[in-house]
Amino acid sequence: MELASHIHPLSQMYGYPTIQSLNKAKFKTGDDKWNWKSSSKGEFIVAEIRSQIASQDNNGSEEEWRHWNKWVPPKINYFTWRASVGRIPVKSELIKRRIPINSNICSRCNAQEESVNHAICGCSGSKRIWRDIVNWLKLPSSTEFHECKDVLEYVKDLPGSNEWKKVINVVFQTTMWNIWKARNEKEFEGNNRSENSMVESVMAESFIWLKSRSKLHDIVWERWVDFNIRDIVK
Repeated sequence: MELASHIHPLSQMYGYPTIQSLNKAKFKTGDDKWNWKSSSKGEFIVAEIRSQIASQDNNGSEEEWRHWNKWVPPKINYFTWRASVGRIPVKSELIKRRIPINSNICSRCNAQEESVNHAICGCSGSKRIWRDIVNWLKLPSSTEFHECKDVLEYVKDLPGSNEWKKVINVVFQTTMWNIWKARNEKEFEGNNRSENSMVESVMAESFIWLKSRSKLHDIVWERWVDFNIRDIVK
């Protein structure tokens, strides 16, 4: 029996290529290369992918995001941007996308529906974290945030130099990120982090990022924990 004349019944059932069809295949000359179809140039470009994701969210492009801060890692910038436009996977958003979940109630406070703004700003646990961070930064104790977008807009309107505002921005973005991480630990691991632990994490991570990503190399930990850095920041 010749292989070219034999057609396996599974090939007919599932549409697999037969030996006869493979014998007719023709290959182009030249080197093989990858082609990214969603790019006009056929190349994978991160900036284009980000723009495509932003346009699919119907919330404008990433270029319109005014709070991008190079002193924190890109993934943190990206997270706070997504949070500010309501595009992180909290329970209310999962339900909108018809993803089955057991409950829409926030697992940290067990009192209200878990929306983006509730998880980051409105939950009783989140409010306490923000209160401690605001006090550490020596900002007005009456400062409260109701929506994620208000957090970084508040920084923009603060008195002081752009460098000073950039430092506060680092701390606020780090706080949003740690609140989200704590939410995930509670939701998926049952681990309820203490407020002191979260505030310490915010202090430590923001300090490391400023030391490694900014020009403020004179900041030392002993002064940072007291937020006594006015003479260092221009």
